[in-house]
Amino acid sequence: MQRGDVRTSLLLLLAEQSMHGYRLMPAITEQTSGTWQLSPGAIYLTLNQLDEECLIDPQILAEPPGPVWQ
Repeated sequence: MQRGDVRTSLLLLLAEQSMHGYRLMPAITEQTSGTWQLSPGAIYLTLNQLDEECLIDPQILAEPPGPVWQ
């Protein structure tokens, strides 16, 4: 798996539906039939980079806690 593959996968999933980072991990695992099992560190680092590049937008919600990425 290449670094750009994670970015692309996250962007494709978020284009379909906004979701929390903890929901993105199993979504990627499911989408790749278990081939990719990304750590929380890999997911959140990439999400933060995409946010810094203004490619995604975190929406902070009270329930459930934490940002919903879109």
